[in-house]
Amino acid sequence: MSVNFKDKSVTMASDGQVNELMQRLNVQWRNYVSKICGLDSTPGVFQVAQGNLGGNLGGNMGANMGLQTTDSSGLFLMADTVPTDSPTGYYQNSSNRRSTAYKDLLFSMAPQDTTELRKALGVQYVNWITYRKSYYANPKNKPFNQQKLFEMWANANLDLQQAQKSISVFGLTALSPLNKAIDAYNDKANQQSFFADDGEIDNLYSYTGTIEGAQNVLDMGLKISQVNFDTATATTRANHDFTEEAVGGFYDFFEGEAGANFEQLNAIASNSRITITGHINKTAQLLTQPAAWYDSGVVGKAYNHPVDNIVWMPKVRDDWDSFFKQPNGTLARYISSLLLVSDYELTVTIHAKFSESQFTQVKTEATVGIWPFFGAEGVASHNKKFKHNEDNSLSYTISLNKGLIGIWGLNYRPAP
Repeated sequence: MSVNFKDKSVTMASDGQVNELMQRLNVQWRNYVSKICGLDSTPGVFQVAQGNLGGNLGGNMGANMGLQTTDSSGLFLMADTVPTDSPTGYYQNSSNRRSTAYKDLLFSMAPQDTTELRKALGVQYVNWITYRKSYYANPKNKPFNQQKLFEMWANANLDLQQAQKSISVFGLTALSPLNKAIDAYNDKANQQSFFADDGEIDNLYSYTGTIEGAQNVLDMGLKISQVNFDTATATTRANHDFTEEAVGGFYDFFEGEAGANFEQLNAIASNSRITITGHINKTAQLLTQPAAWYDSGVVGKAYNHPVDNIVWMPKVRDDWDSFFKQPNGTLARYISSLLLVSDYELTVTIHAKFSESQFTQVKTEATVGIWPFFGAEGVASHNKKFKHNEDNSLSYTISLNKGLIGIWGLNYRPAP
């Protein structure tokens, strides 16, 4: 089922009026950001991003559009997510990973081995295929290439004569596209190491969109002197029919720690006029795609042969639908570019009447954020200020410190 936001009525199924109003707000803000950042003519579908996925790997990074980063780790993490087909997406460390889904795809495809290897192994062939998949599925195992792994397996499981013959024959299979793709995926040279918040070292699959590239495009980026968003005039008409089942992002206006109750305030705010004003000193798009660990030709072959037992392993758990079917396939969409910002200050004003106690509750308890700036609590790189205005409206100002890079959103495209 698709949801068309081209008209002014919101037909999206939701848990209540607040959710419906929040989805309208999300589309309005998405459309406005797309317009002021010059994304209307960019290929793909633009989505604003919320969450706490960013640099330092610990998820301790910033408000929405404050999915910021000080090295390539935040950019790699964002590029490696599989976006929902929605105007707003929420991203955190548990988000679906493109690299993980790609690995699953490689081991769901039929091995492109020579018939000589099958003859040499006989009944042991299935055992080898099963062992190879389970070995690479365990991240604690050493990243041997397949030739080395096969030699170890053959010497441990075959008699000497059969092992020697099979090892010799196996060399002929190493050059097949699928086997080369598996070796490239498991090659540590195609990953980059980063220090996490807890001091541990994490390895991320590399992408072409790096921190150096981000700084370069921002140096030549667009300055937006005046942000002037107003729900009274903002459009809900989008040039894409978003998929209802895959809608992402927050459904409430205020979010706090577990147990915080903003039900009444959410109802008030979501049904009010909202304005966002301020400036963005730099904004730019960063193109990004997987580095050498990813083989688009292998993915394309899988995508173009949905029912083909020569391409797909028979009776595997994951098939074409689980990877590519819209909207929930694990490789159904991919991120092609990231929208970056630097040095901004924005003020959200909720034009409703708030009592002093309600203002205090928002100021002290809305630790996760206020729409559309949702993210992690206690982020030193963001400055936040609350104000109870003379007309009893509520304002919330957020700014990103100079020298940091924020990820405001992304462009995504459908598979393959």
